[in-house]
Amino acid sequence: MIEVIEKLMLQLLAVPVFSLIGGPFLMLGTYLVGKFKPSFSVAYRACLWSTWIAVAIAFLAEMVAGAVGNKLGPVEYTLVWLAGAVVYTVIIDLMIEDPDFGPIGYRKAFLIYLVQFGLVALIALAGLLLFVLFRTMGFV
Repeated sequence: MIEVIEKLMLQLLAVPVFSLIGGPFLMLGTYLVGKFKPSFSVAYRACLWSTWIAVAIAFLAEMVAGAVGNKLGPVEYTLVWLAGAVVYTVIIDLMIEDPDFGPIGYRKAFLIYLVQFGLVALIALAGLLLFVLFRTMGFV
């Protein structure tokens, strides 16, 4: 049980740091999809709160699965990811407003989420490719 609490605390403490990176991605996604740019503080808070809630959803899913003696499989992780995506979309819609038209709507919020997710996935893929490259060259 202590390990689970340590894992949760580490995730909750890491989210504000990673939101500093996610905020500009959210601003870029908003600019690409909605043709406006929110302030960094709004983008940071939207990224922070939505990520904290997504982490809480994943933690609760792991706790429920662990309580019945199971681990989350690929299907369960996909469902948790989808629940996190829905929550992320709702929070982006609630916190980011177009200066001319008001609320951006769920469709644009989801497209912003997809842009942000795609940027993070590209960075992770680039890191993996660099790791494989350095490993094959004998640096790691």
